[in-house]
Amino acid sequence: MTAGEFKRTVTMLGENTEKGKQKFQQELEETHGLFKQFVQQNRPHLDVNKVATGEHWFGTQALELQLIDGISTSDDLLLDMMKDKLVIGVNYKIKTPFLKSWDNRWKRVLMHLFSAI
Repeated sequence: MTAGEFKRTVTMLGENTEKGKQKFQQELEETHGLFKQFVQQNRPHLDVNKVATGEHWFGTQALELQLIDGISTSDDLLLDMMKDKLVIGVNYKIKTPFLKSWDNRWKRVLMHLFSAI
């Protein structure tokens, strides 16, 4: 179930109406326009019409087109950023429910006892 005339404009399983297709195309064009605007604001030297064609580029191609500033591993990027920025590592551990941890402890005790026999 859905609410709203354009909740599901194009679907793989249902009927695709001409009105729905037109609405979907309009939304794609709006999204593309926003993308081009974002690229132009952040890369003003770039010819947006040359790169906003719907194509994709691999790293070296994107570098040649000046879509990216460089190519590196995430480790190299973090090491470089640590030179002049505060980089914080975050670790987390999912807390084991009490009964499950109790169960695991008993299993280890029993395994230890049986391995000694």
